[in-house]
Amino acid sequence: MICIIQTISEKDFNSRTDALNWIIDNQLNRRNISGDQRTYLIGKRYKGEKKEQSRPKIENKDAIVAPLKTAYDIAGQNNIKTSDKIADQHNISPRTVHYAEQFIMLKSSRMLLMKLLRIHYQNCHHGLTFSAAGGSKAL
Repeated sequence: MICIIQTISEKDFNSRTDALNWIIDNQLNRRNISGDQRTYLIGKRYKGEKKEQSRPKIENKDAIVAPLKTAYDIAGQNNIKTSDKIADQHNISPRTVHYAEQFIMLKSSRMLLMKLLRIHYQNCHHGLTFSAAGGSKAL
C-alpha cells in the first residue's frame, strides 16, 4: 500500500470573498486548466468582485459600515475598474473579462434550461398515451 502524505496549511482571510478569490487564483495558476475552466473562473471572480465593490454603504445607528477594502483600495488605486484590475492580473484585455462574465451567465442559464427540460420531459412522458390507427398505446 502506498501512503501519500499531504501537507495542509491554514490561511486567514478577511472575508469570504477574499477566500473565494484566493481559491480562484490558485486554480488559475494550474498548468492543466482548460480554456473553458479558465474563462469560467475569471468570469466568476469578476462577477464576485464587481458585486462586492458596488455595494453601497449601510448606515447603522452605531456606525457606518463600508464595503471591504481590497488590495487596490489600500494601494490608492481604488478608482481602477474591476475588469481592468482582473485583466492586468491575468494578462488579458478588459473585454475578455466581460466576455468571461457573459460565459458564466450563459453556462448557468444553459444548465437551468437543461434541468427544466429534463423535469418537463419526465412529467410529460409518464403515462402519456397516443392514438394511432391501430388503437391507443401507452408510452
